[in-house]
Amino acid sequence: MKTAKEIETEISIVRKEIKDGKSIRRNKARIVFLRQCKLYIETDPSLSYLNSEVETIKFKIKVLDERYPAWCAQKNLSQWKNPLSHYRSEAGIPLLKSQLKTLKFILE
Repeated sequence: MKTAKEIETEISIVRKEIKDGKSIRRNKARIVFLRQCKLYIETDPSLSYLNSEVETIKFKIKVLDERYPAWCAQKNLSQWKNPLSHYRSEAGIPLLKSQLKTLKFILE
């Protein structure tokens, strides 16, 4: 599991890259992500809690993906260019995947 000090070190490395002029937009987004991780780590979550959250989020994503055919049956799919993409955004799957990415990063 990552520590707040490791994340702070990574933030300083990314800041140096910004000063060198490398991919400013991407690096700023990375700093925002790292700060969120640091704030989460400072709450001192247990390793077992983090692992259980990862499993819970994976299960939620799986269940939501399995509900797609039932959603399709109730909708007129011709109104969307990509109905699967619309369903996933409506169901909140991108947010869940973002949370999963954050938790996996913290657990590395």
